[in-house]
Amino acid sequence: MRETVKDRYEVIEKIGQGGMGVTFVAYDKFNGVNCAIKRLPETFDNLRPKFLEEVTLSTSFDHSNLVHAYDSGEWNGQPFMVMELWNNSADSSSFKLDEVVRLSQDIAEGCGELHKSGILHRDIKPANVLVDKHLYALSDLGLAIPIDKQTRSFKGDPIHGTPQYMSPEQSHGWILAPTSDIYNLGM
Repeated sequence: MRETVKDRYEVIEKIGQGGMGVTFVAYDKFNGVNCAIKRLPETFDNLRPKFLEEVTLSTSFDHSNLVHAYDSGEWNGQPFMVMELWNNSADSSSFKLDEVVRLSQDIAEGCGELHKSGILHRDIKPANVLVDKHLYALSDLGLAIPIDKQTRSFKGDPIHGTPQYMSPEQSHGWILAPTSDIYNLGM
């Protein structure tokens, strides 16, 4: 028998694990569709405040080029959020030139929506770009921060992001602007 979360989501299988969560496919009995559930693992409980920030941020946007989270709660004592289920990530796909142009346009639009709201993504990379038919959406707001809440990193402070996609200013721990996300998109 499958585990059910909130008497609504039947967990089907684990589909991934990242820096701040484990993701499952589940069946949403209320809406009659499959969805994704991202849950903070028990071993990462020190990241609970940051995960809860991600949940709040992910549920606050409703844009076709940002993966939308529409529910949240606790599952076995750990926070989780429920999101739209997308077919693939861009890192598991190969693209024709016209698809790359469309992907870039879609992710730039999603990124622009974040920036209009005063948010920097800080981790735009193929694994965080999801694909469904011919639509592309930016996911994983775990490292996102308000533009006006940044502080400069000092020697020994952690630098957040994926090194091979970071802008020079991000890799140096400097204050970031939306142009840093645009650099990430181009990488």
